[in-house]
Amino acid sequence: MSNPIPHVAEKDRKRPALIHSLLEARVPLEIAGLLLSLPLLPNTPRGDGHPVLVLPGLTAGDEGTFLLRQYLASLGYSCHAWHMGRNIGPLAGNQDRLTSRVRLLAEQYQQPVSLIGWSMGGLFARYVAHEVPELVRSVTSLGSPINLHEEADNIATLVARMGSNIALEDYTSLVNEKSWHHWRTTPPVPTTAIYSRSDGACYWSTTRDPLQHDRAENVRVPGSHSGMTHNAFVFAVLADRLAQRPESWKPYRRQGFAGLLLSMSKPLERVW
Repeated sequence: MSNPIPHVAEKDRKRPALIHSLLEARVPLEIAGLLLSLPLLPNTPRGDGHPVLVLPGLTAGDEGTFLLRQYLASLGYSCHAWHMGRNIGPLAGNQDRLTSRVRLLAEQYQQPVSLIGWSMGGLFARYVAHEVPELVRSVTSLGSPINLHEEADNIATLVARMGSNIALEDYTSLVNEKSWHHWRTTPPVPTTAIYSRSDGACYWSTTRDPLQHDRAENVRVPGSHSGMTHNAFVFAVLADRLAQRPESWKPYRRQGFAGLLLSMSKPLERVW
């Protein structure tokens, strides 16, 4: 099998600006902002009860998505954690195990499942949507480095740093060509990539979808990478996107209180 990771010269690799990496420490402020926004969030669309599966980021577990899942459940969705411990990347057959989990949920509810993935979780969601598109209602990624054409070894670097003694040069043995294709290619279902220009973990343009069909979109929010699951703007966008029916899907429109704040924050998008 050929090497699925294209070579990228050191000078051409794109990384977050130092100020953005330092600003990852703003997560407590984002949580505070979320709590202050809770009285306004009930004005977002209500859920229809369909199953939603939320996937954590690299090295994170279900505790990292707890507030987000509680919020979605309060809207009326049948919200589920992934129940696979820490997300250790594409090890131990995690992507195939997740595909089996989606099959079970779809069978249990007799309808497709919406997938929300934070960071590495977003890559897993895209993988599953390519494997069983008939069982996936929509895919939403939160700060996931999906556009790997611009920083081809982004995920490899993250995995190599996660304390599992995996050398970067050995990473090709962990991911096959199918994984790389599924991560980089827009899933054949309604797809939303939520990204931040001030993401301090992944260079912002790598977290945008290539938009390879007309039911895919990129939605910018202010905030950090680590705070994506505690961000009031993300919550508002997710509520709007999950309420979309696949057969009548329309791109996200900034409206209401959340839309007003998003528009006002545009001048600060590069620093916040």
